Amino acid sequence: MKKIDLYFVKNLLLSFLGALFALTLLLLVNTVFQLMDLLVRKGVSFLTVMKLIAYTLPFIMNMTVPMSFLVAGLLTFGRSAGNNEMLCLRSSGIDLKVILRKLGIVLAIIAFLNLIFNLFILPETNYRLKKTLYEIRLKKPAIEIEPGIFNKIENYLIYAAAKDEKTGTLNDVKIQEIKKDGVRFISARKGKIQSTKGGSLVLELYDGEFLEVKGEKKEQLRRANFKKDVLILRVNEENF
Repeated sequence: MKKIDLYFVKNLLLSFLGALFALTLLLLVNTVFQLMDLLVRKGVSFLTVMKLIAYTLPFIMNMTVPMSFLVAGLLTFGRSAGNNEMLCLRSSGIDLKVILRKLGIVLAIIAFLNLIFNLFILPETNYRLKKTLYEIRLKKPAIEIEPGIFNKIENYLIYAAAKDEKTGTLNDVKIQEIKKDGVRFISARKGKIQSTKGGSLVLELYDGEFLEVKGEKKEQLRRANFKKDVLILRVNEENF
């Protein structure tokens, strides 16, 4: 009886580990391709990218462990039924409930370990992931601006036709700032984005103009040209 129990437990664990590896690898590959863009195009160090991958792994496993439970159960009992092993056990007078009970104990242990993982390890890695991304943004603030599309940062919509990844210089900048009492539109030939120690983003704009509309009925209009203008975007770490 012990050999039969070990046989089913072994099959269940091998199926679980195989499914966990395959599903985790499948989801991780997609994440790796996304993070490689930070390394190749945005100049983030290899070590930092590896840290991001390591911090992302527990989040992925949080999804793949329950799926691996299901896959392992289907594979183990499906294979046994296909090989007529269940029929042989019944013919030998072995109670399948005893085997299922022991398999249930194994699954309960895995579920308990997964619970501990979710309560203590996952929150810590999520925090470190968020902190690392925030530190990247402080070192390379231009990383938040994707050229050719509108980027939303707080109450700003920022568009840049082109961007220099190394210097953070933006070309042909368009900005829409949404306020409580109106809207401001800004256009500049060139801009440069930097970060402060407090976490704010400083956007320096050169050779441009702005159009500001205020009032309840948008009746107030102000327009002006500028050689240089500075926008301070206060971004909280929690909102990153």
